[in-house]
Amino acid sequence: LCFSVFGAMLKNPLDGVDRDLLRKAITAGLQNEDGRARSDIASIYQKLTFEELKPILPAIHEAIAKPSPSGEMFADGIRIAGLDLFAKHHVAEGLATCVDYIANQNKWGSEKRVLVLLNIVHTYGAHAQSFIPQLEKIAATFDADGRVAYLRSGTLDAAVAQATQDALAHGGQGEIAVLLSPACASFDQFPNFEVRGDAFRALVKALPGFEPFGAR
Repeated sequence: LCFSVFGAMLKNPLDGVDRDLLRKAITAGLQNEDGRARSDIASIYQKLTFEELKPILPAIHEAIAKPSPSGEMFADGIRIAGLDLFAKHHVAEGLATCVDYIANQNKWGSEKRVLVLLNIVHTYGAHAQSFIPQLEKIAATFDADGRVAYLRSGTLDAAVAQATQDALAHGGQGEIAVLLSPACASFDQFPNFEVRGDAFRALVKALPGFEPFGAR
């Protein structure tokens, strides 16, 4: 539906489009679980005035801070468009959210993405100075090519063990999520993605202290 509405029907100028209904459509679209579908909304930001967008700034901010659960490879578009909007109008929440994005971004394409995000931070001028210590710590996590550092585990059981160790080393500060990426190659270690998913669940259930989500 997002593709049809924002990618086709609203591709032209928005003359005559009811703004209240449009804002409702944008808010609903920003909650779409697919990153590519959300990204079709990005062009609408440029067609509306800041005053017209003000009522839905919380929804725009949430779409930046909380990426879509699927379509991760295409999730950057709507997140960066939102950050650009916030920076252009010096919306304070955008600065902290941008720095957090730099720290927690996907490693794929991070060497290019980080430059875009740092330019957004730079837009805030003197207001960004207080984030310099945090940015320096983040910089230490990047490799020499400007990519987010990562570890090759080789096998799924080794990856789960390493992810568990990293999560525990985090010290319990804030919410920690360990995800099995559906787009990550297994190099024929499993006959299909369903078997791999079952293996992942079995490894997680075997972890000491494991408790299913929502269990009492």
